[in-house]
Amino acid sequence: MFDLLNFTIIFLISDMKPVVSLSSPDVFIQGDGYKEPMPYGPMEIRIDMGENIYIRESGDEHERIIKFDSTGIFAYTIDSLSIPSLDRISFGSMTIDPLSNDLIISGKGIPKDTNIDPRTVPSIKIKWYIFIFSSKGELLRTIASSFLTGRFVHDYEGSFYMDFEPDYVQFDNDFNYVKKINRSDVNMWGYSQWSNWIVAGVNVGIEYTVSDSRAGKFLIKLKNIKTKKLLSFSFFDPPQHSFGGYVEGQDRDGNIYLNIYHGYIRINPVTKKLAIVYPVALKIPSGGGDVGHGNAISPNGCIYIARLVRDELSNNLKYNIYRITPNLFQEKECEVKTQ
Repeated sequence: MFDLLNFTIIFLISDMKPVVSLSSPDVFIQGDGYKEPMPYGPMEIRIDMGENIYIRESGDEHERIIKFDSTGIFAYTIDSLSIPSLDRISFGSMTIDPLSNDLIISGKGIPKDTNIDPRTVPSIKIKWYIFIFSSKGELLRTIASSFLTGRFVHDYEGSFYMDFEPDYVQFDNDFNYVKKINRSDVNMWGYSQWSNWIVAGVNVGIEYTVSDSRAGKFLIKLKNIKTKKLLSFSFFDPPQHSFGGYVEGQDRDGNIYLNIYHGYIRINPVTKKLAIVYPVALKIPSGGGDVGHGNAISPNGCIYIARLVRDELSNNLKYNIYRITPNLFQEKECEVKTQ
């Protein structure tokens, strides 16, 4: 299986080589990413408790999840053959169960015990499920779901959340429905894990001025949607500056990770410590096209960034995943205000 896989096994060290590097036909890459959209291909990455990497690939004949271990060695593939009870399987968003390290995948399919020709069923009529796989790739459970999911994330208390327009839906660890959460209450929540901390708005021109921007000032305001606590962090790092961003996710130690325009900020709401990292400064290349959502925060505080980059020898696009470890963040002295 996966005989054509030509991935590069590279231990990620200070020279910031990719931990996983794939090229066609390892993964499906359409066009050059500049002149036309790429509707199929690597759509999402997820990281488990052991820094193992899952890549979700989507599209015609490309519905699968590919797993690599923490060093970039190929482990296994989950595809339609992994769910023998269903036909016409397609995979949606995926997440990790922090209590068991199982892989949780949303998806849809047609039960094989029906008398209907699966090829004649309209896509909109195909039922949704939640598939639970062990870390070894064994199918543990298939749960029928009435919720079509966009984003699918977890928190570290055992709950799961789905993006279900116009709101979000919370489930318990057994995927029983808990409640709906108004979208307005969790504005700008992240892709990696659920966090009760969101980025609050800044009054531009009063709280953050043109002079602040020129001086390289950062002003980050976080709001806890449960406690309503408001934290304001300000520090200087010229020539960079920011008064925005969104919460990409958090790690199991409670650190919050903000995805800002040119970097990532790590904030601990309890200790009030703050650190920052810039992918460009680590010589991580900019992307060469659409790779779906190409960022992920691991439970251990590593940042993973997926990029389509041009191979210098073949001039073909390659799908690279880079790992930024916690020690590469630079801590900053900051002023903290609590409301």
